[in-house]
Amino acid sequence: MIARLVTLFMRLYRRSAGMSITDKPATLRKIERGEGDLMTLRRFRACVHHRYFIDDDGVFVLATARCCSDILVTPSTLKKTRIPRWATHVLWFNR
Repeated sequence: MIARLVTLFMRLYRRSAGMSITDKPATLRKIERGEGDLMTLRRFRACVHHRYFIDDDGVFVLATARCCSDILVTPSTLKKTRIPRWATHVLWFNR
């Protein structure tokens, strides 16, 4: 679990250094039972709009209803990030 979080943070660092999420295709994997909290992208955007989530709350990755990706999204970069069409959900890993 810790290795996964380190990998996710490294991808976020690379993206903040100027790489776009479209530079590399996403790798999708099945969401394990009890792994993070899954919410729709619409709900996540509403929560960010109302400031229920901040960057320090945890790690957010783009997902579908059954699979998660390796693409990180933070509340502060949500408006600047182009979300791929396949991403309908967000998986949240609490800190």
